[in-house]
Amino acid sequence: MQVLQCTETRSSLNPASRRWFFSSVMLIVHMPPELCDYTIDFLHDDMPSLKSCSLTCRSWTPATRFHLFRSVDIHSQHACDGLYRLLRHSPYLGEMVRRLNISSLTVDAVKADKTAVPFSSVLTIVPPSLFGLLPNVKILDVSVLTIDQALCSQFIQNFTSVNELSLHGCFFASLKGFAEFVLSFPLLEALSLHDVRWDSNESNDCRAASNPSKLRSLTLGKGIDVSCLAKWLLLGYLCPGLESISACCSSEQDVIALSGLLKETYALQRCELSWYGFASNDIIDLVPAFSLDACSSLQSVTLRCPVMYSQSLPWVTSLLARLPAESIQAIDIELRLLGGIESIDWDYMGRILSGKSFRRLSSVAINAITWSSVSQSPEELQSFLCSHLSALDCRGILHVSVR
Repeated sequence: MQVLQCTETRSSLNPASRRWFFSSVMLIVHMPPELCDYTIDFLHDDMPSLKSCSLTCRSWTPATRFHLFRSVDIHSQHACDGLYRLLRHSPYLGEMVRRLNISSLTVDAVKADKTAVPFSSVLTIVPPSLFGLLPNVKILDVSVLTIDQALCSQFIQNFTSVNELSLHGCFFASLKGFAEFVLSFPLLEALSLHDVRWDSNESNDCRAASNPSKLRSLTLGKGIDVSCLAKWLLLGYLCPGLESISACCSSEQDVIALSGLLKETYALQRCELSWYGFASNDIIDLVPAFSLDACSSLQSVTLRCPVMYSQSLPWVTSLLARLPAESIQAIDIELRLLGGIESIDWDYMGRILSGKSFRRLSSVAINAITWSSVSQSPEELQSFLCSHLSALDCRGILHVSVR
């Protein structure tokens, strides 16, 4: 600032400059701390600036620490040891941590095929008492780990406040062990699963939730046994309160299992479906058993799929035709174009979505990512979509992006 850069002595300033100098200094000295905190909040994702602010003056330190320690990553022996020493010396910093990310703790322990880290390596890296120094974690991300009973007990004992759980590339001994692990977080509201596996699929002895489930959001990514997981979710009475579901289907069995799950989600408001696989089929249609009739509160639908060579995708329009149209407000369709865009019947889609039953529909977004094999230019594809969905375009609710 100009005030701090002024090198003139007080005696060299004229009276007007002297009055301006002291009034500016007094303004800075008496700036309300709430304004300083509000300004620092704008730097929430700028770690270098936050570190600089924390060393500027003592009154700025609490606000900067709030952001600096809000999210903590443990991904190596060095990071784990440093965090443990810091929290033992300053345990109050652990109370600021709201998000904890534990991932592939040793590079040598990760195999070439990216399977989970052996459990023994986790014990040697993470001191059990470290978790006890993080009492207020709300978001727990765990990646590339084998979660054994001992590690599971440490999580359950110390992370009772967790309301968002994300597992990526994790391994459990059995579906029962996975189920007990998830159900042990009493405040869990959001569950995200990607490439989570287990040896035994036995689920008959999986316990149900002892209290009404608080689960509101469920994400089932790639590498998930949707059939087994759907059976457990239904057995554990975890579906009725779900408001958001995002699922990736790679087989007809996955679609059938997901359909059974959706029939019990009466409070569902947002649904995201990613359809992969079926590459050997020239025509990919919707499984007859699939239905969204029970989702009378559904407001937003997102569909994702690749468009392969010489494939027809009637499942897209079939699903749109089966939606509870009266409640739908937004539809997003995301495509990866490797083949022709004519794989979807866009005229039929336009007739469906411009019908009177979709009177609350306020947005239809189509996002297409084209590969080099596609002959049409992005401009030609955008013009094609707008012409075939002209009724939606005239209403001003069609949004097309091609890149």
